[in-house]
Amino acid sequence: MNAKRSQFRTIIRDVGSIQLLIGPILLIPGLVSMLYGETYSAFSFGISSVITTLFGGIAYQINKKAESNGQSQAMMTAAAAWMVTSFFGALPFFIAAHITPVEVAQSFVPAGETYSSSLYNFKSFLHALFESVSSYTTTGLTMSVHEPSVGYGLLFYRSFAQWLGGAGMIVLSLAILRHSSGMHGLALYNVEASGQKIRPNVRQTTQAIWKVYLTVTSFSALYIFVGTWMVFPDYNLLQNLFEAVNHAMTGQSTGGFSTFDDSISGYGSYAMEMIYLLPMLLGAISIPLYYKIYEKGSLKELWLDYQGRWLILLNIVGSTVLIIMLMSSFSFSQSFREGIFQFISALTTTGWQTADLNTWPVYATLLMASIPMIIGGSTGATVGGIKIFRAYFMAKGFTWKLKKVIQPSSSIISVKLGTDRYPYKEVSDDLMEAYVYSMLYFVVLLGGIIISAMFMGENFQLIDAIFESVSAQGTVGLSSGLTSPSMHPVTEITYIIQMLVGRLELIPILIMLRSFFKHSKI
Repeated sequence: MNAKRSQFRTIIRDVGSIQLLIGPILLIPGLVSMLYGETYSAFSFGISSVITTLFGGIAYQINKKAESNGQSQAMMTAAAAWMVTSFFGALPFFIAAHITPVEVAQSFVPAGETYSSSLYNFKSFLHALFESVSSYTTTGLTMSVHEPSVGYGLLFYRSFAQWLGGAGMIVLSLAILRHSSGMHGLALYNVEASGQKIRPNVRQTTQAIWKVYLTVTSFSALYIFVGTWMVFPDYNLLQNLFEAVNHAMTGQSTGGFSTFDDSISGYGSYAMEMIYLLPMLLGAISIPLYYKIYEKGSLKELWLDYQGRWLILLNIVGSTVLIIMLMSSFSFSQSFREGIFQFISALTTTGWQTADLNTWPVYATLLMASIPMIIGGSTGATVGGIKIFRAYFMAKGFTWKLKKVIQPSSSIISVKLGTDRYPYKEVSDDLMEAYVYSMLYFVVLLGGIIISAMFMGENFQLIDAIFESVSAQGTVGLSSGLTSPSMHPVTEITYIIQMLVGRLELIPILIMLRSFFKHSKI
């Protein structure tokens, strides 16, 4: 019992320390609100910051002498941290919705539009929580029906939360917080960063990750800013800067939130859609691979890396197949324009959207839901899905199993992964782990689809439930239209769970639930 109490105290301490970091960070979007004269939004961020910091300080101070106990506890900490952060992350939406006067909220609505401000949607705490979870898990499904009508501060906050969530709040804390060193720090890092070390110790590795992450994000912001200026020379510079920074953050995090009503199609420009392909691809590349490219000084490393190579090949082949499918209903130019953007958005799990998927043939929508949104991008990147590594690993596993059956029992089978070879016995456990994880992933996904189908409205079909559930669990954010403030609360809660499962890769949540039910008295 004492051991369990100690474990619980350690989890509370670590979660509290993360909130100590997140609390002050909430003041940054508050400053953006102040810059745009959004006083009520700024106040909501200030109050949220104080509440979050107080919780973190109390939780940490009371339990600061708790001991750390390895990988299982680290996984429970990761699961608890994402849930608690998402809870406190909902406060700015919820508070702003309740304290902002009607006339102020309506002033956020662009001139000439007649709809009501989407800020009102967040008067429901469930909607605010959904938006927060979607932000921090980098999913991109939203309760903001009309994004510009929530104000600049909250728009920036959504993007900023996705950017933080992309590289992992826990990885961020490991780079800074003092107590997260040694084996417990390594365990937490392995949960959040898939164990890929690019520096001798955890702290240096996480700091290096953030340097790469910030560098690529800055490049994307400059790239989008210049690209927009070249396509639209008369575009307002301050608006261009705001959009470039927001989209760079949501692109690098593969989160996919946009400052527009209709995502990237809001530009109404084919050229802009092509410009936005690069930030999505950059976000889907493994961060350790960026480091390798930098050290070697050659882009050839992208092709030599098996995840990088398959990311390129899957996008080329998948986009081509999707374009061909769409040509049965649309012209070649429309099929090319919609197919290439949507497929890359799905495989990278970014979720930016330029097409009305309800007008697509069912088989084209099924292709999107069955392959790119489930596979996702590279391990070590900010993407969702089961990841290219697992898909590649499991596909190779069939070949290795066949060789093992065909060849004499005395023969030694070596396994090639990328440029390295390993004895089969060394990777057999990892292969089984990949199969088990994928099986559990599909079990949860099937449950989400069934619940979604049971509670969807009359205007939707089974394909919509399948697509939306796959999108939520893959942290993609592409939508068939099912996600909205009018959706059934049961479906909304289901998607919240699926988003968390997709971001945490399921195992930490299962360990936490097992511990909770096994030791309900702590």
